[in-house]
Amino acid sequence: MKKVSYNAILAFIAISIVVSCAKKSTPSSITSTESSVVSKTVVNENDIAAGHQIFDQNCGKCHRIYTPQEFKEKRWVRIIDEMAPKARLNDNEKQKVLAYVVANAKK
Repeated sequence: MKKVSYNAILAFIAISIVVSCAKKSTPSSITSTESSVVSKTVVNENDIAAGHQIFDQNCGKCHRIYTPQEFKEKRWVRIIDEMAPKARLNDNEKQKVLAYVVANAKK
């Protein structure tokens, strides 16, 4: 029987600890905001019009204004989730902007 080196044993233990303590990756899932929030909420034409106005007033301050047709609904949800805090939109304004872009999003 071969003699196993002390360093090999320590390396094996260290690797085992690191692997067992590492954060387990889980399959990515769609967040609740990505699962068509707007379609689950009652949206009227006034909300969409208000969302258009909020979008035009806020979204061009730091970058060019993208047209709603440039992205699909899922992408818009992620964009608005990320950008609403930067634009300092409250939840009501965010929902109206989301209603506008989703109503006009690329199909």
